[in-house]
Amino acid sequence: MMTMTYNLTWLAAIPAGWRPILHDAVERLHALDPTIQITLAKEKFGSLRIHVDHGSADAYAVIDAARAASERSCELCGADAQLRRTPDGYYATRCPDHATGFMPLEEAPSVTFRVVVRGDRHDPSADHHEGNPDDGDAR
Repeated sequence: MMTMTYNLTWLAAIPAGWRPILHDAVERLHALDPTIQITLAKEKFGSLRIHVDHGSADAYAVIDAARAASERSCELCGADAQLRRTPDGYYATRCPDHATGFMPLEEAPSVTFRVVVRGDRHDPSADHHEGNPDDGDAR
């Protein structure tokens, strides 16, 4: 129960309209694996992003469903909404009542990908350095 209580503290970090979505995701994640801990919950490019310390395919399906739900819900009030953009490039999911200054978008601005880090292991053979090895560019 401690992990679920901790995970619920992330509700304060996100816009009010998405708090029910995150609350539901926390409950569903806890039901799948009570040891899953949220390491970050935030808005990015107009949608809810949830990062966890570990997870299964089912857990990541819960996270993806929460992101998808946030893309249809106003981040301020939770009403039906769509992804919008300001002329200077700020993205938000807003309902018509909260869309002042935002233009509707036809498609999402980014692609979702997942990086999984396990422990403190470092594999030097996995390092990738760009540049010409002959020009002294060792990054």
